[in-house]
Amino acid sequence: MANRTLFHSHLALLILLLCFTERCRAKNSSHCITSSCGNISISYPFRLRSDPANCGHPDSIFALECKKDQLTLHTNSRRYNVEAITYSNFSIRISDPGLDSKNISSCPIYSYVDNDFVYSSYIYTYYPIGIYITYINCLSPVANPLYIENPFCANTSTLSNTSRIYSYVTAEKILVPDLEASCTFDTATQATFVWPSTDHHNYSYAQIHDLLAYGFELSWFQALCIECDESNGECNLEGDKIRCRYYCFEDTPFEERTFICKLEYYAVYLYFPALAIGGFIALRFVVGIPCLLGMVVIRRKRQRSWINDSENIEELMKHQLNHMPINYSYREIKKMTHNFKAKLGGGPHGTVFRGKLRSGPIAAVKMLTSSSSSSASDKEFIRHASEISRITNANVVKLFGFCIKGNKRALVHEFVQCVSLEKYISLQEGTKKCDLSCGETFKIAVGIARGIQCLHAANILHLAIKPQNILLDGDFRSRT
Repeated sequence: MANRTLFHSHLALLILLLCFTERCRAKNSSHCITSSCGNISISYPFRLRSDPANCGHPDSIFALECKKDQLTLHTNSRRYNVEAITYSNFSIRISDPGLDSKNISSCPIYSYVDNDFVYSSYIYTYYPIGIYITYINCLSPVANPLYIENPFCANTSTLSNTSRIYSYVTAEKILVPDLEASCTFDTATQATFVWPSTDHHNYSYAQIHDLLAYGFELSWFQALCIECDESNGECNLEGDKIRCRYYCFEDTPFEERTFICKLEYYAVYLYFPALAIGGFIALRFVVGIPCLLGMVVIRRKRQRSWINDSENIEELMKHQLNHMPINYSYREIKKMTHNFKAKLGGGPHGTVFRGKLRSGPIAAVKMLTSSSSSSASDKEFIRHASEISRITNANVVKLFGFCIKGNKRALVHEFVQCVSLEKYISLQEGTKKCDLSCGETFKIAVGIARGIQCLHAANILHLAIKPQNILLDGDFRSRT
């Protein structure tokens, strides 16, 4: 009788909350109308800067500016021209303001455009079909079909000691070891853009200019997930629909569970325990064991079909590393770290040093502890690096390259200018203060969970999740 009364009280509370939410939504949007700039319609989560603040998302990146029918989006330090807003797939296409589709001599102003949005909570870059547009400067002419002469956008500051510079542009992904002998990356104009075509091997300079002027896509569906995030749900884009899903965890105290999770608790633990346990045991023996044996047999056959007794490390690298980061030599590792001069930290698995890549960016070089130098151990290391390199997640540190020479191994990661969670916690304990709000603590926990989820999706176990290995930026975004 008590359980039934509790059920009805929860149901009434849920209906009341839903009605109140709908009234609030109607009230907030009653004074907002769709704006426009040129031929682009503007509605939530975007708004013009002249519109009321409640007509758009509270984040300032969604406040657009319209001047002379040109719509612009502003980040902390840059502005971009808005080419289109597509509300059906929650995307916005923007372009570099220095580019003019009608003027082939116009050149991009910015480089590494995606870095402006990698730390944004609500808007980020994504590449359905990606083409790397890279500018290259050379001291001598290059006879390479991938290098297209660049007559307009040469940046002479990167090679200022010579009187003649040969400037090229390419629509291929070029790694440092693949550069011609007298060439260097023009880091002032290297960027990644998206074009709805994959046949880009014979592009002219005019076509590449059109690639840049077309712009690139940003996804903003996370801006519609505020209520889902506040209610501890998981917000995902499924096709052209945004879904908020809730999951029930056994370690959550009963009084803190949602209404649906409480119903699930009653159903599982009071009414169907015997049926669930019996069905699980039967399914495990009837289906589980044959499936497990079949998976083992299939996996061994696949391994034998491409790994034989004569396979060596060089052959494996050619097979595995077609889309991998750079395979550095040990000499290059010593050079980029200045003979391991600047130590950043260390642990039981290795020591981290500060390094600088040939192309300019700062990197974190982790020298792993000595391990077996057998062929099998080397193969597992290469496969591990291959899996890590495919991960592109804002909560996981990117992998640039690796090194393997005998028992010496290294991983070259991006350098993240952050503070570890351990130092932050230690500071709080020393001063007897607790500056983290509940929202900040929750944001840190969600970031760690998303990073681990991404690793697990790639069949990677971190095995060292601890405060020393959790990096926090100024907005408490965690990186593992």
